[in-house]
Amino acid sequence: MSWITFTRFSLPLSLTLAFTAQAQQWQSQANLTLASDYQFRGISQTDQGPAIQGGIDISHTQGWYLGVWGSNIEFGQGSMELDWYAGWSGTWENGLQTRLGLIHYSYPQGNDEGAEQDYSELQGTLSYAGFTAGLAISPDYFGAGVEDYQYLHLGYEAALTDWLGLAMHVGHNQFESAAEMAQFLGASVAGRDDSYLDWQVALSTEFEQYGSVALSYVDTDLNANQCLDICDKRWILSLSRSF
Repeated sequence: MSWITFTRFSLPLSLTLAFTAQAQQWQSQANLTLASDYQFRGISQTDQGPAIQGGIDISHTQGWYLGVWGSNIEFGQGSMELDWYAGWSGTWENGLQTRLGLIHYSYPQGNDEGAEQDYSELQGTLSYAGFTAGLAISPDYFGAGVEDYQYLHLGYEAALTDWLGLAMHVGHNQFESAAEMAQFLGASVAGRDDSYLDWQVALSTEFEQYGSVALSYVDTDLNANQCLDICDKRWILSLSRSF
C-alpha cells in the first residue's frame, strides 16, 4: 500500500532515495478471520453466533507498530467493534520479548451516553520460551458506572508436531467492586466477589494456501445466571489468513 503518491513534479534523486529507504523500514500486513463465535475474555460478543473479523497492522523495523481491527458484534445499539492500537515491541539478546501498547475499543453507533461502551487500555506483555504474562489496565472500563479494571493473563504456546500447535490461556478479570462487575455483566453476581476467571485451550494447524484453522475450548467460572448465558463453556472453530 502506498501512503503518498507524488504527481506533477519530480523529486531530487537523493530525496527520492531517502523516501524509499524510509518506506522499506515499514511493513504492512492484513488479516481476515471467520469464526463460529467471537469471544473476548470468556464472554461471547456475538451472542454465540458467527463473526467475520479483519484488520491491518503496520510495523517498523525498530519495533513500533500501529493498526486497526474490527468485528461484528451482537449487543447494545451498534453492530460493530473497531479497535485502534499502537505501541512498541522488541526482543532482547536473552530471548525475552517485550510489548507495550495502548488500545482503544470503539463501538460506532453504540456508544451513547447511557451505554458508555468505548474505553481504552494500557497493555504490556513479557514472553519467553513459549510462555507469556501480561497485564491490561483501564481507568474507565466498558459500560456506564464501570471504572477501574485490570486483566492479568498467562499463556503458553507450543508446537506439538510439525503441523499441530497448542495454545493455552487463563485470565483474571479484576473489577473495583462486585457492583461494578454486575453492571458490566448486566446480571446479578450475588455470592461472588469482584472478579472472575476465563480460560481457553486451542489446537491449530496451518494450510499454506488457505491460512490457519483453530479449534478452541473456552470457559469461565461464572454461571449462566451471572452472564446471561454468554459465558458458558463452548467450542469455537475459526479460519484465519494473513496477507
